[in-house]
Amino acid sequence: MIITVFDARRIQTYLFGSNRLAENIGASYLVNQALHEWPLEAALQTAPGQVNPSAANQPIALPGIFENQPFKIELLYSAGGNALFVCKDIDIAKQFATNFSKILHERVPGLEVACWHHEIKNTAFNLGEEIWNALSGMAKSKNSQLHSAPFTGAGVTERCASGNEETAVFLDTTRSNRFLGPAAFAKIENKSKAKNHLTDFLHQEIPNDCDLPSELDDLGRSRGEKSFVGVVHIDGNGIGKSLQAMMRKQDTKSHADRLKAIRDYSTAISDMGSKAVRSVMEQVSHNWDPHERKYAKRLLIGWDSNSQKMYLPFRPLVYGGDDITFVCDGRIAMDLAVTCLKAFNNIELNLHACAGIALVKSHYPFFRAYRLAEELCRNAKKAVIEHRSGVGSAMDWQIVSGGPMRSIDSLREREYTTQVNKLTCRPYFVLPKTDKGMNDWESFRNDLLLVIQGEKLTDQSKKWAGAHSRLKSLSPHLVRGPDFAQPVLAQWKQKGYELPKYCSNDLATGFYGNQTPFLDALELLDFLVPIE
Repeated sequence: MIITVFDARRIQTYLFGSNRLAENIGASYLVNQALHEWPLEAALQTAPGQVNPSAANQPIALPGIFENQPFKIELLYSAGGNALFVCKDIDIAKQFATNFSKILHERVPGLEVACWHHEIKNTAFNLGEEIWNALSGMAKSKNSQLHSAPFTGAGVTERCASGNEETAVFLDTTRSNRFLGPAAFAKIENKSKAKNHLTDFLHQEIPNDCDLPSELDDLGRSRGEKSFVGVVHIDGNGIGKSLQAMMRKQDTKSHADRLKAIRDYSTAISDMGSKAVRSVMEQVSHNWDPHERKYAKRLLIGWDSNSQKMYLPFRPLVYGGDDITFVCDGRIAMDLAVTCLKAFNNIELNLHACAGIALVKSHYPFFRAYRLAEELCRNAKKAVIEHRSGVGSAMDWQIVSGGPMRSIDSLREREYTTQVNKLTCRPYFVLPKTDKGMNDWESFRNDLLLVIQGEKLTDQSKKWAGAHSRLKSLSPHLVRGPDFAQPVLAQWKQKGYELPKYCSNDLATGFYGNQTPFLDALELLDFLVPIE
């Protein structure tokens, strides 16, 4: 008996290697099909009438081959970028992999999918342990393989306009007559299918006068203002370790019961991820004002002159599991990320997630923005482990105006740290909520940021609404430390410009201990537009 594992290689490069949102959208759809739909098609080609594919949609215990049922290929589970099947023997497994490779070559050029066959030799085996051994073998195989080197062309060929290292073979006449390689062309060709797939996934109607954007420029940038795109990456905490523990647990469960437990857990993760993306979409739709034709009552957003529809400032790219990535108008990125984190939260199952938010110009290299969001997400996870015993959600963000981006640790060390003080309180904790910490996002947002923005309906916030220049002038004093910031804040207080108390702390010096939240607030002063 053989466990066959399929796993995509260099998936982030394939998904986000282009600066064209339309191509990234098509890539996301193709990866989903390649790991969830097409393996079953290849299995049916290999063993017609002798495939058990029902686990694809139903997390139920299937006896299958384990009870001598007449299946030559059976789906174990598909999640997290992996698809695992059990095949009756090695010949069937090899033919299955061959058929799947042909499908990938024809439909999704450029995507590398690795295959590993793991033989179950012991008749008294532990299914979970064998699945883990198969995944471990796949990991070793992927690490030892060389990356493919595409033919980059000769002197008489054009290079792909998307920046892929491949020779152009198509002319895209839909926009600017661009020459595209096979991978980029496949992504563009599947853009409409990707939209239909997303619409079905969301399970909700997009407002009739709105549409989902397919270009970054349509996300809602305001001309003449700071125009930034938010690239948001969200990832579940410790889910791989939990799955590993479940697989390797030694108990007396039957194969069917163990497989059901693994599938149930994978399904719960998928359901939480789906719920999170749908919650964000619901929030986005709710804040659209069709009468004012503005978003969140103040943001001008993109307009499609052909369809006569407004573009919603949000587009999911990766969804359906604990790995979520979406792009949005940078001014609402923080609130959308928080909504996603709160929806992906299940105390009973100990499911939580963290977020990284890269705020970049729309023409900033997308892959670098995604890598930055990934790094920020890891930074948030590290904070949850260190300060919340691994339980809860946090988020980190960074604004990038341009130029090469150094690592977050290096950037924070150079620009946000002095010999004595830390000039940032990031990452901020979203869950569990507390009003006592300097790093609590809800307190930071509602009690500090919205007050100095003038968004809250209080006498204090009304005064700050017209004093942005005064607030911005505080930055160099904070950088020099509390001894320099305190006299300035004392003068402001005498003139009626007292900074709000935050988390029950009187920040008369601008600092609490050796940290200050004010530079974080000043950075977001013109970047965050609150939405309901």
